[in-house]
Parts: sequence; C-alpha cells; structure tokens
Amino acid sequence: MQDDLHENRAVLPFFQKNKHLSAFIGSHAAQIVQYDRLAFEYDLFGDFTADLVVGDSSRGHYCFVEFEDASKNSVFRQTNRASSEWSPRFEHGFSQIIDWFWKLEDMRQTTKFREI
Repeated sequence: MQDDLHENRAVLPFFQKNKHLSAFIGSHAAQIVQYDRLAFEYDLFGDFTADLVVGDSSRGHYCFVEFEDASKNSVFRQTNRASSEWSPRFEHGFSQIIDWFWKLEDMRQTTKFREI
C-alpha cells in the first residue's frame, strides 16, 4: 500500500522540482494564455500564503493553488450517514482559499495590491 503524501515533505517539493508541470496547473484558468509567472509559497499581504501561483502578467490573470496532504481520508471522512462528510483537512484547505478571495478583494484598490 502506498504511503500518505504529506504536503510539505512530498507534494510541494515535487511541484517545485517540476516547474513545467506546475505551470501546466495554470491551464485550468482559461484566461491565462502566456505562462510567464510562477511562484511557490507566495505571500499574500503577510496574512496568507498560496502554495503555488501561476500567472499571465500581460493579461493580469493568475491561478492560485493550495496543496494539501493526500491520504485515505483527505477529502471525505467515514461516517455512518448515507452521504459522505468533508474531512477536516479538506475544509481547512477550502477555508484558506475563501480567505484569499476575501483578502484579495479587500486589498484590490490599494497600492500594495498592484505591487504584488
């Protein structure tokens, strides 16, 4: 059986070593045409960190990525209910993304937003 994949020991280092694959993740954002920006563990205003950012600087479009661990219960946890429940790890990662959206929108009209 395969061991769990830990974010900081396996997932993030794998993508840091494979920059072309990391840039390819940005293809999920249809607005990105030219992949000319790539950053790992990118600081968002000192409050949050995105594991990966892929961008098209000429068009001003960016894809922010949050990696998480990969284990048996990373996405769903086992319950006695007919429908599955999100795992705490998944909910944590998802809430981080919601926080990014809030922070980016809050900072949109600032000089700092244009700088980063």
